[in-house]
Amino acid sequence: MASFMRPAPRTTSSSIRRRSVHRRSWRALRSVRSRCGCGRACAMKIIGVKVLEFRRRLDGRSWNPAFRWHERRAPLLILETDSGLSGVGEAWSQQPRIAFVLDYLARRCAPALLGRDPLLRMPISSQLESVSAGATEPWVAAAAESAIDIALWDLAAQAAGQPLWRALGGSTGRAAVYASGGLYRDGSSVNDLAHEFEADVEQGFTAVKMKLGALPLEADLERTRTVRDAVGDEVTLWVDAVNQLIRASAPAWCAALARVGVAAVQAPLPFDDIS
Repeated sequence: MASFMRPAPRTTSSSIRRRSVHRRSWRALRSVRSRCGCGRACAMKIIGVKVLEFRRRLDGRSWNPAFRWHERRAPLLILETDSGLSGVGEAWSQQPRIAFVLDYLARRCAPALLGRDPLLRMPISSQLESVSAGATEPWVAAAAESAIDIALWDLAAQAAGQPLWRALGGSTGRAAVYASGGLYRDGSSVNDLAHEFEADVEQGFTAVKMKLGALPLEADLERTRTVRDAVGDEVTLWVDAVNQLIRASAPAWCAALARVGVAAVQAPLPFDDIS
């Protein structure tokens, strides 16, 4: 769960709000082992679905092109099985509209998951598609289903007695990572921005990502050049426009960013602009 990888100051159990759906009587059913000793995963049943909301208060001084960070919120999902295994997933969400994802997981997805074999991911995916019409907005169903998919893979790896990276087809237990930051921040200068990414490189990161799209092109290009100069040519630089560019001007932004050494632009256009 990415939300818990770093210490969260003043975060306590009260930060987690629960919405649970259970059929406790199912716990009396014959328990089916996740592993039967034959070296392969065996059938299980989902007997509990917990929908949780993670919250962490922030100082509100940092912001991206879409909103100011007063609070970090994330929808979390726990699938409990009759074998004793639990799978955990996290969903992306528009921060101000996280309630849509939480309600959809609890009201639409949880009843569809109870009693299912979590190792049969494709039938579950098909069933979830059949209830997606009840989503408040199209992105809500996709966000919820991503949390379920993560939790199902977590269970599949545990049931097979494998680390997740191996269950997903990886050949080693190592994965490339990058440092994500470069938010706009009240009272900060481009020099502060440079120092932020210099510290990331000193920690060993070979790729970094920064936010842009809240300022005019020339102003954001100055920020981008500053970061490129700070990290050096050997470090991969990406930018995240948080869906704030428009079709008419996006090509000019991308061309200008490429000239200052940006390798890729994440989310340049609105996420539902797929035509």
